[in-house]
Amino acid sequence: ELYDLDLLGSFSWKGTTAEARLGNPQPRIAETESGMLNAVGLQNPGIDTVIAREVPHIAEIFHGPVIANVGGFSLQEYAENCAKLGVDLSQADAAILSHAHYDHANGLAAFCAANRAAPVYIRRAVGEDCYSWHGAEPKYIGVRRRLLAELEDRLVRVDGVAQVGEGAYLLPHSRADMAARGARAGMFVRRADRFVADDFAHEQSLVLVGPEGLVICSSCTHGGVDALLDDAASAFPGRPVRAIVGGLHLFRSPPEEVRALAGRLKEMGAPELYAGHCTGDEALKILGKCLPGRVHRLETGMTVAL
Repeated sequence: ELYDLDLLGSFSWKGTTAEARLGNPQPRIAETESGMLNAVGLQNPGIDTVIAREVPHIAEIFHGPVIANVGGFSLQEYAENCAKLGVDLSQADAAILSHAHYDHANGLAAFCAANRAAPVYIRRAVGEDCYSWHGAEPKYIGVRRRLLAELEDRLVRVDGVAQVGEGAYLLPHSRADMAARGARAGMFVRRADRFVADDFAHEQSLVLVGPEGLVICSSCTHGGVDALLDDAASAFPGRPVRAIVGGLHLFRSPPEEVRALAGRLKEMGAPELYAGHCTGDEALKILGKCLPGRVHRLETGMTVAL
């Protein structure tokens, strides 16, 4: 009654899970000197109730695009919730594995079950051999064991710069210092009975070639966003990078390293950075101050026109 909701660009509801959740016990909201903390705990009536009761009500009061915010406690639950909301994975033309870590790869089984035809593009170097080493012992962070064998008939292993569609290319790392960067990041791969620094040969980015330059869709950018820009310059000489969308893997980086990176990006002609996931809040703030107007927090439901 007080505001025309159709003036909004979009509408999104709170996170919805398969079953109803009461959320965390009170208190779950606290004021601080710098803002507010909350730990509501995904309180919601469950996806079936949302579809039956809330979605029709939203349709009555808002006539623009609605963003479905779903949550799950397993990969299968995410897939089921998406199916209930009409997200048809069977219509996807292809899937692209950004790198061989479990939190990016293990959903492929659910994808391939829902889509029986789309190829899954992965680097030839992808294996079940990635580890993180930040404590006394290495921790396995690779693809679920035996997943690659289960999906072998769907996998398309690629080398070099590979075209996967009109104006769409898969870009690997090409710099010689990748293993050194892997060691500094505490990432290793297992080779027989020993560990060696990860050179991120299993990692790739999707490059979209447009009339105004390149848009690079990365996932974690473990090798560094500056290295990614070098890779793009080598593979697509003379084409500027307009934007990079994805995680920048800076959540463990000390502030001085982030500031140094911002300086290198500035010298390289920093593109628009739409960053989230493993970038880290502190790193985002530092990059935003060092590169004003060039850094944007990537959030679920965001629409970016490039």
